Amino acid sequence: SRVPYVPSGRASLRNLFQKFPFRKGELVYDLGCGDGRFLIQVEKKFGLRGIGYEVAPLPYLIAVLYRFFSRSNAQIRFGNFFRADISDADIIFCYLFPEIVEKVYQKMIRECRPGTRLISNTFSLPNIKPIEIYYDAQKRPQIYIYQI
Repeated sequence: SRVPYVPSGRASLRNLFQKFPFRKGELVYDLGCGDGRFLIQVEKKFGLRGIGYEVAPLPYLIAVLYRFFSRSNAQIRFGNFFRADISDADIIFCYLFPEIVEKVYQKMIRECRPGTRLISNTFSLPNIKPIEIYYDAQKRPQIYIYQI
């Protein structure tokens, strides 16, 4: 279940930030947060609170440094998000392979309250219909939104 470090593209995040109805004060988890850029950007742009999990040491250290130099209040945690309690999440963001996104969704169903939203960058959930899809400039699916 190891996923290589591939940061979310600027175009993907710009598309998401223009369309998704973020609400100030919401708690967002970034599972496999990499360098932490998503968490820091949603905190600065929308006033969200953020918690990120990263299991790879180098991206984790980069995220901690980026958080420090950005003067962000986001929490960056080193560890496996499957062992974390995510029950207080309003939004969960991930850029993970489909089989892992499916496990994240099952974890959400078990732990999160109804209304919690999942934002999946690039990869859709097999056999589960998203509530919304954001397309890129070439009309290809780019961001999938799910809700429990």
